[in-house]
Amino acid sequence: MTGVDVASPLREQYGSRKQAFRAIAKYAGHPSVQAVTERVTADHRMPEISPSLAQRGDVALITRNYDFSLALVGLDGGILAAGARGYERVPPLLAVRAWRV
Repeated sequence: MTGVDVASPLREQYGSRKQAFRAIAKYAGHPSVQAVTERVTADHRMPEISPSLAQRGDVALITRNYDFSLALVGLDGGILAAGARGYERVPPLLAVRAWRV
């Protein structure tokens, strides 16, 4: 969408789940979705915005049962996150942070 590979610092840095967690921790300071999101958005100068102002194409950090997930704002302004059957619409109130892409 933007022509920029935001995951390039992690490409070819791991070959197993354990190595992936180490690579993520080295890159972001902690092996979590929130830490990686904060690092990537800072590295690419994506401004943080209020979740209520997020528009199509923006990303949102949403709360889940035990952690956070990264979600996208769809064409209709709804928030979409990966679920058991592909992308699923999630309630906007689950968005705790958002960034302009």
